[in-house]
Amino acid sequence: MTGNARTTMRAALVAALSWTLAAPALAQQASPPALESLQRTPAGGAVASGAAASGAAAGRVNALAPAPAPVLAPGLSSTAPAPLTPAARNGDPRPAAGPASLLRPPAPPPVPTHTIRHLTNNIQGFRLAGEIAQSEWPMFVTEAQAQNRLQFRVAYLAAVSVMPEASYLTVTINDIAVGRTNIVGTRGVRSATFDIPAGLVKPGFNSIRVTAEQRHRVDCSLEATYELWTQIDPTQTGLLTPRADPGVTSIADLAALPVDEQGALPIRAVTPQKATMGSVERIIRATQMISLLGRFAQPVVDFGPLAQGEHGVNLVVGPLEEIRGLLETIAVPGVHGPTVFVAPARDGRRATIVATGRTDDDVQEALQQFAVAASNKGSAEGVRAAAAFPGYRVGGGEVVRLRDLGVASQEFSGRLFRAAFNLILPPDFYSADYGKATLDLAGGYAPGLSAGAQVIVSVNGRHVMSTKLTKAAGDVFKQNPMQLPLGAMRPGLNRIEIEAQLPIASDRACDPLAATAGAKRFLFLDSTTIELPQIARIARMPDLAVTATGAFPYVGAETRPTLSVPAPSRESVAAAATLATHFAIAAGRPINFRLRSTLPASGEGPALIVAPASALDSEMLKSVGLERNDLFNAWRDRMEGQGASAAESLSRAEQMARHRLVLQRNFPASCHMPTPQGGFRRAERMAGLATAQAVGQTQQRGPASERDLYDEWDSELRGGPGYFGRMLSGAESVSRWALGKVAAARDAVWMRGDGEPAAPILTRHTPLVVAQGLLGASASDVRTVVVAPDAATLQQSVACLVDPRVWRQVAGRMAVLNSSDAQAVPVAATDAQLISTQPFSVQNARLIVAGWFSLNSKAYVLLAFLAAVLLAFTTATLVANAGRRNEP
Repeated sequence: MTGNARTTMRAALVAALSWTLAAPALAQQASPPALESLQRTPAGGAVASGAAASGAAAGRVNALAPAPAPVLAPGLSSTAPAPLTPAARNGDPRPAAGPASLLRPPAPPPVPTHTIRHLTNNIQGFRLAGEIAQSEWPMFVTEAQAQNRLQFRVAYLAAVSVMPEASYLTVTINDIAVGRTNIVGTRGVRSATFDIPAGLVKPGFNSIRVTAEQRHRVDCSLEATYELWTQIDPTQTGLLTPRADPGVTSIADLAALPVDEQGALPIRAVTPQKATMGSVERIIRATQMISLLGRFAQPVVDFGPLAQGEHGVNLVVGPLEEIRGLLETIAVPGVHGPTVFVAPARDGRRATIVATGRTDDDVQEALQQFAVAASNKGSAEGVRAAAAFPGYRVGGGEVVRLRDLGVASQEFSGRLFRAAFNLILPPDFYSADYGKATLDLAGGYAPGLSAGAQVIVSVNGRHVMSTKLTKAAGDVFKQNPMQLPLGAMRPGLNRIEIEAQLPIASDRACDPLAATAGAKRFLFLDSTTIELPQIARIARMPDLAVTATGAFPYVGAETRPTLSVPAPSRESVAAAATLATHFAIAAGRPINFRLRSTLPASGEGPALIVAPASALDSEMLKSVGLERNDLFNAWRDRMEGQGASAAESLSRAEQMARHRLVLQRNFPASCHMPTPQGGFRRAERMAGLATAQAVGQTQQRGPASERDLYDEWDSELRGGPGYFGRMLSGAESVSRWALGKVAAARDAVWMRGDGEPAAPILTRHTPLVVAQGLLGASASDVRTVVVAPDAATLQQSVACLVDPRVWRQVAGRMAVLNSSDAQAVPVAATDAQLISTQPFSVQNARLIVAGWFSLNSKAYVLLAFLAAVLLAFTTATLVANAGRRNEP
């Protein structure tokens, strides 16, 4: 063989070997994954899992209903190397030409081996804001699921101002940290997957907590901390379970029903074509029980045939002879009496719950079995989390520890500490300043804080109390009471936030690298308590906030409340069922609505009317403060069927940009975000985001050891400066204490809060109006009307309205939904009346009178003036007739 031949042969072999080694990389470049994640190995290393690589972008392209992304087995790649062509094997890297290569069928996509249990929605949404924030969810796990090898994946989008070297996202299950990853605020969504130790997850409810610790890249001011946020991507976050798992197989495990990618529970009600009002009433009763059992905050009901998909549940209720034709694909066991069974999800069909029997009485008795299944089980932490979700119910005159509300002890080294919890007060709680709740703070703070250091407590977004951290040498305490006015609270759900502002002198120099090893500045202990005094119990109507957050007057009504759907269609009845279910969630128990297709008459009890505008007459609308002409003028085109806009057709890139924009704004996905001018990609670029996806990094960190934080801080502070130093710090503390008292008095007089929202304007783009009126002097005379231009808009808008972030905005005598901004703009009631809800007692009457005077200060001043005049007159009269007169 000649030298040229040998050279040619050697070159061919080198080319073939180079192509063989480079093929996988070229295949990866040809089909780049939209999202990659790193899986933590038991040894603490990281291997590419590809768990969210292929199709992750497709799973997030539609912000309204993203398709689930395939989940691959750990260690598998989402793309495979391309097979070599004969030419490549011979050393020619060029691909083979000809029609055969074009006709070759593509390789089948990898079959996912895991499914994801998403987190349910809540009033906080999925936003973790500030230097420290956390959110906790109860998650129910079946016996079979608890025995499997489980993982938890968290996907997130973070602000670009977050410094990754000093920012962490921690996942805790049943108070045990299972994983920690740096927060990287760069392009796109990142994800991390953590192994869950065997035996940690228990059958039943388990606590899942996600905590974000974040520091700013370049700014060390307190104001800059408000720029920090991490948004959990609910479409890619949740518990990973084997796809072969059967899921829910009995009504005892209904809480394990999988919610969809946005945290809502879709409930498909399957009824015969000629469904009666009685059959729909039973459906509503069952949806209420399912939602209450599973702690689902956002159930959405619709009607139709058996639904496909992994998320949600099908519900069939009725006598066997009526529903037999609806269950052709489901094996029905022998039915000889009241029967409830669950057909597991199979062949792409959702799990199906069937409540049936031989007669209507059997069906009613079968529905009672849901209540029998209502037993909390699981880990101690999970049962606690379930009791506090969506809020902890209190009735006054009790003391609650914050650890029972899901707040954990924390040591904090940043500038702005935050902790929050939710309380649910009775719907007839009389909100007025006749008493104070006491927040007894336990914790401490380090020496060296600046003069502006303070703790501020906010109730429902309003600053109500502050206290200065005055000791220059620091302090540690187990009791530091702070008084919160009852007037800042309201019936139903209340969110209380504790904020500690902790500036130090070195913040002015602003060395961002110092944040990676900053000293601890604040200690917060979960032994902190909140004590509520006895509260006045009387309702004020109309007030949609009382109805939305406490279901008053429908819960506990003397007469059975009416649910009126005057134009019954699948869409309008679905909207009514969704609202009735949410009122049951607000009340914490089922509400026995009487469903009717006619408008209620006066004196028939409290009524909820759900209908398109064309089905309501002028008298009905006027009774709740609405004018038919105003509605008709605003909705003329849509009521006549001419204004329905066509569905938007967006490119894949625009859909992905919309999803990231939805995440950035913490926008409820069930509401419609309109296309901004220039498109979603331009809006994303304007918001400082980019379009490419990034790769997340996963780090391992074991659970923190049990320590007595109070004793540690106490010993450190006691071993601080000497006698002379303590005298100087004491003198400084006196001056700072005086300044603090002045500031506290100022805050007490001038409480910062959000201004009153602008009056809503009813336009053709307004999709929904909720209004309430009082026809008489009792709870039985309350009417609530939910109206939209047409039935389809009614169903879609109600799905947006019941998102927890929108639902808690409903207040006043009227609320106008703006679905494009996910806002329910209220109109205040000017003629609210007090409605008695409790048997007469002297103590309750005294509190009501005191509360009324606190709200009517002019009447109190006038009464005090008249009392003073009367006292002066009687004193002068008595003095004039007392003693001995001096005779001249």
